[in-house]
Amino acid sequence: MCIATLAYAQDTRTVTGAVIDETGFGTPGVNVVIKGTSNGTVTDFDGKFAIAVSEGDVLEFRFIGYIAQEVLIDNATNVYNINLQPNNEQLNEVVVVGYGVQKKSDLSSAVSTIKAEEANKIAAASPGQMMQGRSAGVTVVNGGAPGAAPYVKIRGMSSFGDVQPLYVIDGIPGGDLTMINPDDITSFEILKDGAAAAIYGSLAANGVILVTTKSGKKNQPAQIDFSMYTGVQSATNTLPMANASEWYATMDQAYSNSVKDGSLTEADKPAYLQPGSGFDLNNYADTDWQDETLQTGIIQNYSLGISGGGESSNYNFSTNYFNQEGVVVNTGTERYNFRFKSAFEKGNLKVMPNIMYTHTVTDNNTMSMSNMQKTSPLVSVYDDSKESGYGYINEYGIRSSANPMGQSELIDSQTTKDQLQANLGLNYQFTSNFFAMGNVGVTKTFYKDRRHSPAYVLASDTQREDPYLREYRADWMDLNYDFTLNYMKTFDKHSVTAMAGIVGYKYQYQNVSMEATGGAMFPDFGGLEPSFDGMASGDFIGTGGFTTVTRFSYMGRLNYSYDDKYLVQATVRTDGSSKFGPDNRWGTFPSVSAAWKIHNEPFFSDLTHIFPELKFRASYGILGRETSLGAYSRQALVDGGYWYVWNNRPVGGNGSFEMANNQLAWEESKTTNIGIDFGMFKHKLYGTINYYQNNSESLLLEEPNTPPSSGVSAPIVNLGTISNKGLEFELGYRGAIGELKYDLKGNLTTITNEVVSLGDSEGMLPGDDIAWSGSYTYSAVGAAASQFYMYQTKGLFQTQEQVDNYVDANGNKIQPNAQPGDVIYTDVNGDGIIDSNDITNVGSPLPTLEYGINIGLTYKAFDMSMFFQGVTGNDILNVNRYEMEAANSGYNVSSRLMNAWTPEHTNTDVPRNVIVDNNNNYLMSDRHLEDGSYFRMKNIQIGYTLPKTLLQKIKVENLRVYVNADNVFTLTNYTGYDPEIVPVNALTQGVDHGNYPMYRTFTAGLQLTF
Repeated sequence: MCIATLAYAQDTRTVTGAVIDETGFGTPGVNVVIKGTSNGTVTDFDGKFAIAVSEGDVLEFRFIGYIAQEVLIDNATNVYNINLQPNNEQLNEVVVVGYGVQKKSDLSSAVSTIKAEEANKIAAASPGQMMQGRSAGVTVVNGGAPGAAPYVKIRGMSSFGDVQPLYVIDGIPGGDLTMINPDDITSFEILKDGAAAAIYGSLAANGVILVTTKSGKKNQPAQIDFSMYTGVQSATNTLPMANASEWYATMDQAYSNSVKDGSLTEADKPAYLQPGSGFDLNNYADTDWQDETLQTGIIQNYSLGISGGGESSNYNFSTNYFNQEGVVVNTGTERYNFRFKSAFEKGNLKVMPNIMYTHTVTDNNTMSMSNMQKTSPLVSVYDDSKESGYGYINEYGIRSSANPMGQSELIDSQTTKDQLQANLGLNYQFTSNFFAMGNVGVTKTFYKDRRHSPAYVLASDTQREDPYLREYRADWMDLNYDFTLNYMKTFDKHSVTAMAGIVGYKYQYQNVSMEATGGAMFPDFGGLEPSFDGMASGDFIGTGGFTTVTRFSYMGRLNYSYDDKYLVQATVRTDGSSKFGPDNRWGTFPSVSAAWKIHNEPFFSDLTHIFPELKFRASYGILGRETSLGAYSRQALVDGGYWYVWNNRPVGGNGSFEMANNQLAWEESKTTNIGIDFGMFKHKLYGTINYYQNNSESLLLEEPNTPPSSGVSAPIVNLGTISNKGLEFELGYRGAIGELKYDLKGNLTTITNEVVSLGDSEGMLPGDDIAWSGSYTYSAVGAAASQFYMYQTKGLFQTQEQVDNYVDANGNKIQPNAQPGDVIYTDVNGDGIIDSNDITNVGSPLPTLEYGINIGLTYKAFDMSMFFQGVTGNDILNVNRYEMEAANSGYNVSSRLMNAWTPEHTNTDVPRNVIVDNNNNYLMSDRHLEDGSYFRMKNIQIGYTLPKTLLQKIKVENLRVYVNADNVFTLTNYTGYDPEIVPVNALTQGVDHGNYPMYRTFTAGLQLTF
């Protein structure tokens, strides 16, 4: 033992040295580690180090922003001076652009990249969730419902129709983001300005998101990757709903107040408030419907991937299973995904087949969240004495919505989607500078939505006498093909890249919808799910349709670089679409951009140690849009189902109630972008600043002046203009303190939206009806889109004197029916009357600021990431409060009404409870408008990677385990379920109808590589 120890001591010695950067200065904080061990040290302030080593050891030198180096220790040297070379990965990184790739340092347009290794650190049900808060200018709004696609928009609301961006999956435009397994994604490239997106022409006006999936590597042995996580999800928030005693007290107070002010008499009170009626609150349930209908759901995800390659090929196969139970009972989604991606080379030819299949089944929510809140707490969940076995009340004048648990369990709604995407890419290299590329891709989708309900009774006014079955089936196909010729040449200080090509597209959609009421199932139907295949009888109603859209395009792009300092790019694309008439079928969409690499100028050489990268960019482009237009909107279609009398007999007929418009033209977005990219202090500090302005013109809208007496629907015309402008900031800083490495990133976006024109200077576009009481969102010229228009309030009347003194110029009471405790409405137009003329702009659903913060930390084998995200400057119309804080409904109410105004309790913003609302306290007003700003800890993940020495014993290359939490906390003043509200459409935003609750997720998982 002593001899062995002596031998070891003789073989060990201390070596010294210094680590020098590219400027000749010593670099402090460099990690110096003996490879394969945890023995190491860190360089001092002058870059010097000393470490005990043995002959044959390998020293690893690692520092953020520089290429790692290894040195073999021999007996001949005791001093090792290392020259670190900058790792210009950020500059040399290749990013995907439309129909090609480009070095990030050569970009002259606004392109953001989101790497999957960062975005994957959340339990994402879909790729859309991975993008939220990761890139400036990209708005992602997630709904809580399982299987729901996130709402995504780039740089504001650019249309009154569809504002979702174009998704391009592995080169195939028009893909469905929800069909991709998030674990398969390598990166997202977001094309935000006209110069970046113009190559996609008429598809690009809402921006373009390129999704690249994982590929295998040549000359790599087979590698097996397995990852999984499982965890629980629960609602992040619940609403203050009244219990049985609170509901009773509120109703008693509301009726008593209306009796007191003379609107009712004691005899008008319902039986449950009448003495001697026999009603006893203790004889009824006290059900917490949120507790009954919300649950803790299980989420599971399992992915298996096999990748590798040989001398002339590579491959990547993956499969995934995802299952998510919703936080609302009887909801959830289940997804199976298979993908195979490969490439084969033979001589000058490269063949790239790619196929992906996804099967998704989603159980939809069949109970109304708003009706659930209004269900009386006196109703029991189950009651064997009732026809359907679910509790309801039909006595003493008690009002209640339908039993929500009965709706959820009896009514079945299920959506099934099968998606197949297959594409084949070809690349033929004629010469070293000249090559051709071709690609053909088909996406086929089969969709079925089935809703089945037996006969039931779930409330005195909610029943179905006959069983009901509705089934909607559709399938559609997207066929894309493109062919390009590409030329690249570098001579002296000049570099030229040119591309020209054609693109074709065909879309076919067919559907059939059938409804059956009162039908019976075949006796041998057994336990299979209800389907029309098993219907023996009933009343049937059926509809169907078939749609075809075609498009053909020419495109070209030219990139020129001089001395790697001055960059210019010009792009043009011409699209022809079957949606337009012969007069305007073709649209041309050009763009131009330029960049100046200041850091490569000789006069800047003395500053490159501070700014190794400094680039100025500018671009202008015109993008097209046709998504707001239906396949046949320009035509006067004939429709059937109309009846008239001929010879005293009803005769069926057809008619056209739409006007043809062959002058319809493309919507156009004219975009300007000015930007700066920079890296500082050896690229430890890096970032991007963009100023953008997008003007969307010739927007397609229904002609607002078509009179109803014309007998035709308002035609679609080009008449609107919207402007969006703002600033984007993306900033990162990375470094190390000893063995603690950190990577900090943040982004911030300002957005100013304005409706410039609606065909005339006084135009206003209404949004959807809200709560069956009219529209309260309008898009008006001179203001932002989808603004809230409603009554303004200024508190509550506290005394009768205050009521009497609220008068007009002539001394007349402005609110003559008001009582102390009632709402004070603002007489906006000053005419002494509170009416619809006083409705005014009271707020905006559009955030003025959006931001995200990412923090990554690594210490030895441990890693931690945190992600924060938020918005500010927007309002939310809380329709839940509008419905639940109205005591005159008789349904269950918010427990906030226990805080209603009384003569003894005046320090409140809740008006007095009344049944007869003489003052219109329950009007939709800014009382129901709330601040929608929030700051959310979106994610935190802590991981540990097992040591290599241990893994080698079990023949494992890498094993990481982690715990993860999503939606950890939210700081907000909003009182609904969640401030993240998915818009109804472009004209109705920021309206909370009782959305599916947002959920908090806790998971544990592992990532394993063989």
